[in-house]
Amino acid sequence: MATTNILPQSPGQGNLKRLSIKYIVASIRRALRRKMCNRAVSSKGGQR
Repeated sequence: MATTNILPQSPGQGNLKRLSIKYIVASIRRALRRKMCNRAVSSKGGQR
């Protein structure tokens, strides 16, 4: 976090934040999709 103190207006910091948010959203979406797939498979009674 020292870089934020030295360069508070650096564009790279904003890009990193945006990338991290995008990564978090993607991971959450992936987890939700996996959960839905598991639920559908279990409801059918089949195992993938």
